Amino acid sequence: MARPPKPWYRKRRKAWCVTIDGTRHFLAKSTEDALTRFHQLMAEPQKRIVRSDSLAVVIDLFLDWCQKHRAPDTYEWYRYRLERFVRTYPDLRTHELRPFHVQQWLDSMTELSRGSHRNYCRSIKSAVRWAKRQGYIEVNPIADLEEPRPGKHETVLSQTELEGTAPQASGCDFSRTSWPGLNADSDMIVNHSVLY
Repeated sequence: MARPPKPWYRKRRKAWCVTIDGTRHFLAKSTEDALTRFHQLMAEPQKRIVRSDSLAVVIDLFLDWCQKHRAPDTYEWYRYRLERFVRTYPDLRTHELRPFHVQQWLDSMTELSRGSHRNYCRSIKSAVRWAKRQGYIEVNPIADLEEPRPGKHETVLSQTELEGTAPQASGCDFSRTSWPGLNADSDMIVNHSVLY
């Protein structure tokens, strides 16, 4: 890890200097003026030369930003999904990215549920949208890409499980006749879907 920039006195020039990102800056001859100039330089936004045509670089910048400005779990959520996209398209340039790239990537992951496909799609769309907002790219090439619909999750509860929820739901009637969809033969609720 690089050391943080720190002003130093150069005897030969009788002036204070600092090296920031490999560039030497002459600050001033007096200590007070040098510290003022040093703080001004450090307050300036960091300039990064980025090949904005490399999608992998833009995704790395997004992940760096997530690591600094989002919760660790959120960073890991994005990192896991976006690294899979970069492994699929390592040489893709931002101007070459099209919705069909994302769709083919999603279709290649047949083991995933519809809800997972939606999350993978959201991850790449978020990264590209962020890159446009930050000025790394001029146009979001996948802005119009439709996200897959979320899947349905079926929940089946036995009569025992239903009765176990009674303390949390005081005043509710858990008799057989009060639950639509209760199968009288199996004591199970069927055809109950929850969207997530």
